[in-house]
Amino acid sequence: MEVALALVLIGSVLSSLFLLQNTLLEGVTRFSQRLERIYLLKKRLQEAAFARLQEGMFGESSKKMETQIDQPPTRIQYEIIRPSKESALRNYKGIMIERVTAEWEQWYGTRQETMISLVYRPEKKS
Repeated sequence: MEVALALVLIGSVLSSLFLLQNTLLEGVTRFSQRLERIYLLKKRLQEAAFARLQEGMFGESSKKMETQIDQPPTRIQYEIIRPSKESALRNYKGIMIERVTAEWEQWYGTRQETMISLVYRPEKKS
């Protein structure tokens, strides 16, 4: 009888510890995947900045691009646009909004991260 009671107690303690360990591991995995996508977004913004330097600032006033990355499986959308007419940023000449969005699938649904940067584009002198 005492042996059975001891096994039940040990089993209940160990099962709660395993559940806690699993919960912590899922949280760390989720954070790791999110952080990896944030680094991908930052890298895409830096690539766009280097491309602007090589091309002589900006080509057209707005631009949209979409890329698919295999490892880790992620869809990245890049766009550079003028602020909307309702935005207070419209008061500043030459300000552009650069937005990069990463979208990926996880076991509990689709996740999305967005990084926004403001870029100054000097007016062309005639």
